[in-house]
Amino acid sequence: MEELCVRLPTGLLESPLQGEEICVFQDARIEVRDVWPDELNPSTLYLLAGSLARQREIRRTLLDSHGIDTLCLEECLELEDENGKRFLMTPPFVELVEELVLYAKRTGSLHYPGRKVRLQIPILHDGGHRAWMAMQDEPNKKMRVIYIARSASWEYPTYAYPNGWDEVRVYERIEDVLLKKLYRRDPPYSYLRPFRILGPSGTGPGERDAKS
Repeated sequence: MEELCVRLPTGLLESPLQGEEICVFQDARIEVRDVWPDELNPSTLYLLAGSLARQREIRRTLLDSHGIDTLCLEECLELEDENGKRFLMTPPFVELVEELVLYAKRTGSLHYPGRKVRLQIPILHDGGHRAWMAMQDEPNKKMRVIYIARSASWEYPTYAYPNGWDEVRVYERIEDVLLKKLYRRDPPYSYLRPFRILGPSGTGPGERDAKS
């Protein structure tokens, strides 16, 4: 796990807009932390029923056979799927990002028209299925994550906006890309965080959260 925290700051953003070489985590503070999943903001509007079932099966098998809980990993795991393909399972990644927030008037509250503030929001980059599973199956248990603060998120915003858990839906399959995330730019998969520097996760651009 320590090696993971050392390698991440050297990773370059994937799909930069102008072909730049950007180490978005170069000056970041990266640490392992236990958090309540419902205190994080997902960056996905969808989860897949098959992937939820897969994550539950992986967790059950590892707990029964090795006493390893995928919601509270002590180390990164190299796993092999039914096709013999190896992939890396890490704790989910959370980035504390800066977003521009506009205050909206609520019933009984004062109104500050046009007031915009830069606030820090903890975004769950991947591991959405494990976080959902934790909230459903283990509501009184924290989940272990890789927590990234002080990144260059203001200069290089994430490719999707954060949203609330109440907006997330579980699908058998999903085709409409606009139902997947609140994409920030076009093309949608720009400024992808450099998590693949750590090794193959078994997913491609934009798909990591669908299987983790």
